[in-house]
This record gives sequence, C-alpha cells and structure tokens, in this order.
Amino acid sequence: VLFFYRNSLCQTCREELADLADKYRYISEQDGEVIAISTDGIDVAKDMALDLHLPFHVISDPNGDIIKLYGVYDDDTDTAYPTVFLIDKNGVVRYKKVINNLNDLVPADEIVNRLKDMGTPHTGVPFQSFRYE
Repeated sequence: VLFFYRNSLCQTCREELADLADKYRYISEQDGEVIAISTDGIDVAKDMALDLHLPFHVISDPNGDIIKLYGVYDDDTDTAYPTVFLIDKNGVVRYKKVINNLNDLVPADEIVNRLKDMGTPHTGVPFQSFRYE
C-alpha cells in the first residue's frame, strides 16, 4: 500500500493515514506493508507520524522525486495529489485512486479485501523476487 499524501496539514490525508493505522494489523496479515510519502520535511513528517501513532513507514520527499516518478505530483502546490496505490509483489500496480476529498477516502477495510485478492498471506508460499544460482 503506497499512499502519497499532500502534507501533514491535509485533514483528508490525516483521515486516510489514521484509517490505515487502525487496520495496519490486518494489512500485515495479508503480507502487505504501508508506505506513506509526502513533500513534508523530515521533522514535520516525523512529528505527524508520532502524533497519529502511525505503525508504518513515513517518508519525507521534499523535492518530490518519488512522487513525480508515480505521476501524482501537483506542480501548483508542490505537493502530492493524495493517492492510494496497491502494488503487488511483482511490482505491478493493481489499484490506484486519487483522493479529492473526505468522500473519496479509500476505506482501509476495502484495502484489506483488495490485498486478499492480490497475494498470498504469511501462511502461504512466500514470494521470491529473485533467485541465486
């Protein structure tokens, strides 16, 4: 689960982050991981992660380099368009949704269900990304 968020002041983004945090255990049970990325500086990102008790990785991308790679950089505000990506273990984007307001939030329960359809949970056969010969 890759979530690009505008910044720590974006209430819609904070709602999505909090929902992901609440369901993080279930996301993990589906062999999923959450990474949240914004143009916030490292101190601001850290403070927000602590304030919201986020159990997943929060990445500071002040120049928007990662955000631009995913095509969700907003040149007008120098931030990310709030966007949820679900990427499978082969690196294929299986789901993408741009969040415009609170009505567009992607419920974490929906994310968990989509992850169930995407891959093998911890109890199954693990993914092998490369082989040694």
